[in-house]
Amino acid sequence: MKQISIRNEREEASGCAGCLGGSTRRQVLTSMAGMAAMTYVPLVYATAEGPQKGDVFVLADSPAAPLTIDDIKLGQKQIFAVPMDPVTKKVKDGSRLAKVLFVKFDEAALDARTKDVAAAGVLAFSAVCTHAGCDVSSWRAQEKKLLCFCHFTQFDPLDGGKVVAGPAPRALPVLPLTLEGKVLVAAGGFSAAPGVA
Repeated sequence: MKQISIRNEREEASGCAGCLGGSTRRQVLTSMAGMAAMTYVPLVYATAEGPQKGDVFVLADSPAAPLTIDDIKLGQKQIFAVPMDPVTKKVKDGSRLAKVLFVKFDEAALDARTKDVAAAGVLAFSAVCTHAGCDVSSWRAQEKKLLCFCHFTQFDPLDGGKVVAGPAPRALPVLPLTLEGKVLVAAGGFSAAPGVA
C-alpha cells in the first residue's frame, strides 16, 4: 500500500498522474489512433487493385480460363473469383478486397434495377463482408440469401446486396456485369468501397 502511494506522489510531482510507461494518456491515445490509421491505409489503397471496367474473372482458388456464364449455375452457392486484365493477363489477387462473388438467378426474378447490373441472370458483389471483413462464404438456398458466418449477417442479392439480418452496417458493393460472348466482364468498378469502410 505504501509503495502505491509513493508512486502516485512521484507521478503527481512530475505532473504525470496516470502515466503509462512515462507517456501521458493523450500520447498513448494519439499513438493508438495513428496505428489504427496505418492499418486502414492498405484497405483504401487495395480498392485500386479491384475490378475495373473491361476486366474478366478467373476462379480464386485455381486461376485458369476466364469465367463464363456457363460456370455459374442457377440457384447454387456463390462462386468466388478475382479480376484479371484481359490484355496483360495480370490476375489482380494482391488483395482480398478484389475478390468477387457470383450468383445466378432466373432473369424473371430480377427487377429492372437488378437487371441493369446483371448479365444473363448473373449478379456480382464484393466477397468481403462490410461488418468485420470476413468472406461472405455461405448461401441460404431456400431464402436466396448470402450469409457471412463470422457474425451471421445476411445479404439479399436480389435487392442490391442489402443487409436483411445481422450487424453489417451497409450492403455489399455491387459489381455491374456485361458479357462478351459467354465471358463475364466487369462493366465498371464496385458501387462502393469493399470491406470495412
